[in-house]
Amino acid sequence: MVRTRMAGSEYNFRTLFKTCKIFIVTLLEFCTDYILLHSAILSMDENITHRKIYTDLIQFLNLGKDVFNTTSF
Repeated sequence: MVRTRMAGSEYNFRTLFKTCKIFIVTLLEFCTDYILLHSAILSMDENITHRKIYTDLIQFLNLGKDVFNTTSF
């Protein structure tokens, strides 16, 4: 009986983790797309500081996506 409960809770934890992982990756992809769109609009002003900030943000978000995509349970 105890094993069944533990196996069930472990299964629920894995399902919850996978669902959260999908949600977080989707959110990171949305943020990346938003930043890319916003940086394309602002690229007309030729501000190097803006480009550097957006490039760093996109790299950070892509790193986050890679971490969540490679994490497995």
